[in-house]
Amino acid sequence: MKTILLAEDHDTLRRALVRALESVPGAHILDTPSAREAMDFIDASPPDLLISDLDLLEGSGLDVQSHLHARGLQIPVIFVTAYLGEFRARIPTGRNIEVHEKPIEIAKLRALAEKHLAPSGPSVPFSAVEYVQLACLGRH
Repeated sequence: MKTILLAEDHDTLRRALVRALESVPGAHILDTPSAREAMDFIDASPPDLLISDLDLLEGSGLDVQSHLHARGLQIPVIFVTAYLGEFRARIPTGRNIEVHEKPIEIAKLRALAEKHLAPSGPSVPFSAVEYVQLACLGRH
């Protein structure tokens, strides 16, 4: 099971996003309104994906992303914010960081989560050598 950590300080929006993300196959959702609590979750058990507002209680989504970076964790981060203008210059660039303005369509956020949680290994169940071995087993 993959873990999504959702950090959003608006309770109603956070609950709606949790409900939406619960439909992501194989995902377990942890949620918090607080940057400090998000960092505590990361220390206890690093998530596979962070979805965060930038303006949080007890800090910002940037603080949480810096906490991940300081621990050497290269997990994907999706920032969803209504304060992009205020934070734009401080948002780090990188292939693991995406930024989206609120409001974001629920279907789009779910699709982004599914994309980031998809297995990154080979898409075939076995290697060519294993396939040949299996084929030979049926010839005896």
